[in-house]
Amino acid sequence: MPGQKCHPDSVDVLGQNSETQEMIRLREEAKILDDELNESAGYRFIALLNMVEMDLVGVTWYSDHIKKLIDEQDINELKQQVGTLANYENPGDGSYYDNGGNYAEQPHLTFGTSNYWDVIFSPGLKPSQVLINYSFVGEQGVTYTYNELDKKAEYKIRVTYVLPKESW
Repeated sequence: MPGQKCHPDSVDVLGQNSETQEMIRLREEAKILDDELNESAGYRFIALLNMVEMDLVGVTWYSDHIKKLIDEQDINELKQQVGTLANYENPGDGSYYDNGGNYAEQPHLTFGTSNYWDVIFSPGLKPSQVLINYSFVGEQGVTYTYNELDKKAEYKIRVTYVLPKESW
C-alpha cells in the first residue's frame, strides 16, 4: 500500500538461529572426525573451526541490503532496488553475468587468476564474493572479453568490489 513502510523488526527474522538438531548432530560428528584426523595426521580441517560463523547462503549480505531499503520513500526506487537485489545474478535477456566468485560462472574471463581469500568466513559477503579474480603488478590486469556484444546497444557494467581498503 502507498505510504506503508516495512517494519524494521521484520528484517530480524533473517538473523534468527535456524539451526536444526540434525545440523547440530552433523557438526558434532564432523568435530569427532576432525579430532581423529588431528590425532592420526596432525592436521585440522580449518573450515570446521569457523563453521558456526560461516554464512553459506549470504543471509547477512541480504539482510544488510534489505535494512538499507526500509526507509526508502520513493516507491519506484524501492521497486527497482528490490528487483536488483532479487535478481542480483540474473542480468536479464541480452545481458551477461560473469560471477568472479565461481570458477564455473565466469565464461568471459580471459586473463587473471581466481582464488579464495582470507575473508571466506567473514559475515556480510555473498558466497560469490569470497573467490576473487586478480592479476599481479606488471601484468595486463584482470580481463573479461565479450565478443558477442551489439555495437549499437548500450551496456551497463556493475562490479562488486569487496577487497578491504587496508589490503590495497
